[in-house]
Amino acid sequence: MQTTFYTRRLWFTVAVCIYLVLLCACASMSKSECLSADWHRIGVQDGARGYGSSRVNQHAKACSKHGVIPDRAAWENGRLQGIRIYCRAENGFTVGRRNRGYQGVCPPELEPAFMAAFNAGKHIYDLESENSDMADRRRENQATIRQLRQTLRHIAQQTRDMEFALKNSNNSQRMRKQSLRDIRQLNDYQSWYEQELFNWDRSLRMMDGILAASSRVIEDMDSIRQVRAGDTERLYRQRRRFSRLQDELDRALVKIRDADRRLETDLIAMAERKKQARPKPRRQTAKLSIRADARIPGYIELSVSGYNADGDELFDDQLRWRGKGAGFVTQSLFIPAATKTLRFTVANKHASQRQNQRHGSMLIDYFLINQKRYEAENWNQSSGADNRHDGCERRKLRRSQIVATCQHEGDYLQYHLSHDAPRKRRH
Repeated sequence: MQTTFYTRRLWFTVAVCIYLVLLCACASMSKSECLSADWHRIGVQDGARGYGSSRVNQHAKACSKHGVIPDRAAWENGRLQGIRIYCRAENGFTVGRRNRGYQGVCPPELEPAFMAAFNAGKHIYDLESENSDMADRRRENQATIRQLRQTLRHIAQQTRDMEFALKNSNNSQRMRKQSLRDIRQLNDYQSWYEQELFNWDRSLRMMDGILAASSRVIEDMDSIRQVRAGDTERLYRQRRRFSRLQDELDRALVKIRDADRRLETDLIAMAERKKQARPKPRRQTAKLSIRADARIPGYIELSVSGYNADGDELFDDQLRWRGKGAGFVTQSLFIPAATKTLRFTVANKHASQRQNQRHGSMLIDYFLINQKRYEAENWNQSSGADNRHDGCERRKLRRSQIVATCQHEGDYLQYHLSHDAPRKRRH
């Protein structure tokens, strides 16, 4: 950053020098000006601009091409009159304030006041230039802050990607531990960059305060056209404070560049390890577990069928529960993972002849699919007010239990898994 700053100043100086050379190489007067020249008036104008006696030689060279010879005496008399205009104190401040050169043309009686004002204006110009240089350094520091924020966003994205890959991989224990170490390393990088960003933000705010205070002092001196010793000393103190801040930031920038290189190397190594990760195989089946109790004697048979999102039947299976008094029992079976809708039919296939019960009735507590719990109270209801759905009656008891009774063949209760938000509970 220091090299960039001084390189810019060097090129600016070279450009100014080239401009001045080209300006001097241009003809001082055109053909029409030479043919209609009032040399006394031209001398007054040149004197008011601070030119010395050698200026007439440039006019002579420019006009010789057109056969015109300057009246040197008239021009010199006019120049001496213009010099007295140029050498006024207020003009001396303006010349110095605009960083224009002084060729030592003022007479002895006018030069002290002129030089005092000229030096004051030149001093204010130098102070303003230094202020402008500090503003340039501040903009460069602001660019570094933007880069720090971009690096932090990149680290956060890499961390999220690695956590997702760790969750959805089927790696060995050794590789999972390595992934956890990589995530911790990224977190360490993030903490370090966040601290650097905090320090740079604080330094930038301090620089803004210094620049604002310096600008106010320069405006005050410019308004009174005078340089006060106390103001100058205050400006120098602010400059030294700014320089110390900049030196700290330059040293911090070296550390940031080193950290950037280390981070890039580590991210490349992490990416290579990430390629070796094995993705988790997609689950093709799901375990369905139903907790229920038969409400009548005999054996209760529960038919379970499943359908996908298009309504195609995927499976049809049966589960059995012992009759009344056996208590809650959990029965399980494996179903396709694409199942979106479950249908249940309750039937008492083994009722005694004496009881003469053909329908099935059972108390259903809940069912699980891959350890996700679905409460029985959330079974789909019909639009009617009699609490019937396709011929099966459901009646809610305490907590979330329901009593399901199916009296006719083909009757069923239905549950849409895609419309349910189960509570995650392990059993």
